[in-house]
Amino acid sequence: MEVAHGDQRRSSIPWTANCSAFGTAVTANTITVSVGRRSSPKRRWIVPCSSDAVVTGMSPAARRPAGKSRRSALRQDKSPVSLLKPLALGYNRLVLSLESLIMVRHGESTGNVARTAAADAGLEEMDIPQRDVDVPLSENGRAQAVALGHWLAALPSEERPTLVLSSPYVRALETARISLAGIGSPKVRLDERLRDRELGSLYGLTPEGVAARFPQEAANQRRTGKFYYRPPGGESWADVALRLRVLLADLDRDHPGERVLVFAHDVVIVLARYILENLSEADILEIEKTTVANCSVTWWINRGGTAHPVCYNDLASPNGHGVDGCA
Repeated sequence: MEVAHGDQRRSSIPWTANCSAFGTAVTANTITVSVGRRSSPKRRWIVPCSSDAVVTGMSPAARRPAGKSRRSALRQDKSPVSLLKPLALGYNRLVLSLESLIMVRHGESTGNVARTAAADAGLEEMDIPQRDVDVPLSENGRAQAVALGHWLAALPSEERPTLVLSSPYVRALETARISLAGIGSPKVRLDERLRDRELGSLYGLTPEGVAARFPQEAANQRRTGKFYYRPPGGESWADVALRLRVLLADLDRDHPGERVLVFAHDVVIVLARYILENLSEADILEIEKTTVANCSVTWWINRGGTAHPVCYNDLASPNGHGVDGCA
């Protein structure tokens, strides 16, 4: 991560370099700090970077000993940097401060129905007239959301959510509103980092449609693999994991002690396991062979400072008396 000192020639303003790089980019024990004016070439120095800490220090001007130039002082400066606070990095660290995290896949959508119909008929394209963000719940999906609401209402007060987030996609937001109606939950906050994976040019096509209309993309997908393949104008699974890491790190930092409920999409829930449980590509591709069911519940609790999985992909019973494995 590079931190530019800016245009000031002699500044005493402290500078800070965040080793987490927003939860994604740390791969070594050092970071590069660039100092200099934007109008001139930057010189770079390496400073230590702890995987558990924010690295901070005085400005170059404040560090500079009397009679020393800015550049010579920085080159010779051996003073340690300050380690101020822990960051959400490493195995099972991203929900360290949360009491619990529940993730729910949206109820059955009209898009899910159209996908099944197209696959059964061997069609190249699904009958989905809306853009992906606007696809609503089906009638069955609304009933699923009601059943989920019964389960949420039956939770003890000490387990009910204190913070609720949702993907802005209509099917997720409708699931949230229906299931939370009448139980006095906090207001739903929308976060676009919870949105479904973007498929770009391939949106609305079945595998047969991709093979027929974009044969080179079908070949690229086979060669690259499901996790890293990025369709034209779309996202790979790794891209989704990147934005999800940032969201989870933000939750850990900003909402300690909260019980968080999230309404999202199947790929988001699968990749939450990938991140929180420190899984490999092979692990997660094996897990996702079983579809995350509509309105299923996945739950982690804070146990001894780690995110402990309670249940995965479990469904609320129609009478709302529990979730298999989560009761």
